[in-house]
Amino acid sequence: MGQRIRNTQQFNRSDYLDRSRAHRNTGWILLGGGALAVVGGFAIFANNVDLWNDSNDNVEV
Repeated sequence: MGQRIRNTQQFNRSDYLDRSRAHRNTGWILLGGGALAVVGGFAIFANNVDLWNDSNDNVEV
């Protein structure tokens, strides 16, 4: 029988532009969130935090 083509709705130019605008906005939001995550990671570990070196621990003996 082969492939059947369904009767789908035809998209016009404004539909594609709306979809493109939504994807662009989503991309900027994700880029901003990733940038904030990177900056937050650097801010957390800016004080020379060494998780695997026991000699830098502030432990009172």
